[in-house]
Amino acid sequence: MELLQRAGLEIAGDWRTEEVLPPRAAWRPIVAGETTPTVSVRGDQPDLVAELNAQWHRLATESGILGEDGVFFIDVAGDWTGCAPRRWTRVRLTSRWDLAGVLGERPGQPEFVTLSMDGNTLLGATTEEDEIWLIAVDQIRERQKAAAQVAAQETPQERAAAWASLLQGSGPSKRLREIWAHGLALNPATPDALRAGLLGLSHFLLWRRLPAAVVEAAIVHPEWKVRQLLAEAQPDLAAEQWARLILGEQDARHRWILTPPSRNLLRYADDPNPRMRRLALDDPESTAELVERFSWDSDEEVRHRAASDPRLMPESAVRLLDDPHERVRNAAARHPRLPARVLVRLLRDTDTAQTAAQNPALPISVMEQMFRRIQPPTSATRSSEPVDRCLFRSF
Repeated sequence: MELLQRAGLEIAGDWRTEEVLPPRAAWRPIVAGETTPTVSVRGDQPDLVAELNAQWHRLATESGILGEDGVFFIDVAGDWTGCAPRRWTRVRLTSRWDLAGVLGERPGQPEFVTLSMDGNTLLGATTEEDEIWLIAVDQIRERQKAAAQVAAQETPQERAAAWASLLQGSGPSKRLREIWAHGLALNPATPDALRAGLLGLSHFLLWRRLPAAVVEAAIVHPEWKVRQLLAEAQPDLAAEQWARLILGEQDARHRWILTPPSRNLLRYADDPNPRMRRLALDDPESTAELVERFSWDSDEEVRHRAASDPRLMPESAVRLLDDPHERVRNAAARHPRLPARVLVRLLRDTDTAQTAAQNPALPISVMEQMFRRIQPPTSATRSSEPVDRCLFRSF
């Protein structure tokens, strides 16, 4: 916040998850290798900062970044955001604004991205070797939809090539190995032989099937969160255990949460309450068309339910990887119909690798190769470990 205020920006709202493209996804077309600038300014130009500010303001005005009230979204690259930029900040310009002079390592080397309030136009600034680029991208939603459709088209040969590419080149970094281990430990499709080999490499292995005595203690535990977690982590409870767990709840809402969905839930498909609306997909007679419709729903919980449904189309799973909400993005990353090349990209990125490694569509042969890479390196190879890098891809 202090950095933005030094740049002459007024904070115009609370820090929250916005219903627009997340910052990390907004950076992709700015840093992609095939990107061409809308405007380029030479780094040795006199009055560089003033020229950059003037050009940014012109493009921001023409493209609709600056709305009627002057409010727009901004995210700044740098150590304070890490490899994955955090949430958008709502700001407006003050009379002393100076984005190009402040939002970078040094004046005249800006690294930031701005987004219109409707989330459909972005304008980024990035510093190249001899130039500063300003890059405007419009019709973001249409571009996302088209890119997702292209990514979802995959032949068996392309899928095999994508899996082969995962482990080409230098081995994964220590951090990525740790994340892979956690993801494989949580993956329900990981074979028992591989899972046993992960002992000591991931604490998530402890979240396995519980002994009978522990299950019984959890059913009557005084803490609601413990009983709720039991229902989430142990879905194969016996019918008699489910009955005691549900009937033991004094709170009607708790009983509703614990009660497995049944038939006749399609009537809630158009319910104004999103919690009721999402139940429609649990009806045995619900359709794949309803899943697709819910993937476009305005409510996060409904989109999350659609992203968790195996009937979701591959292109929709790809699209939801850029959902504003992390839990929706995570559900999409675990979706078994994701194209292999998309899943490989997620596995290479430390911000998404743990979730992607939980994807049940990972071939066992790939899991085995990942497992071999997870093993701690010998002293002879430790010094050559690669350094983590942020991995960005274009739309």
